Amino acid sequence: MPNNKIKKRHFIDWGILIPYLFLSIVGLMMVYSTTSYVLLENGENPARQAIFQFIFWFISLFLIFFIYKLKTDVLKN
Repeated sequence: MPNNKIKKRHFIDWGILIPYLFLSIVGLMMVYSTTSYVLLENGENPARQAIFQFIFWFISLFLIFFIYKLKTDVLKN
């Protein structure tokens, strides 16, 4: 009886990952540059919104890595 398991080949698609990382970093800089002046005028930490965005970006990187390493049997079921 042949083995019907799906084998996942772990190749990173650099054509997707590199633009995602680049655009994410540019987006973090844009968040900082657009919100820092208003927060500074209000007497708050000018990097507050950028820190929140960085935390969400880090969580998304973790989820991307988790989904990448997920076994295909889980997805199949």
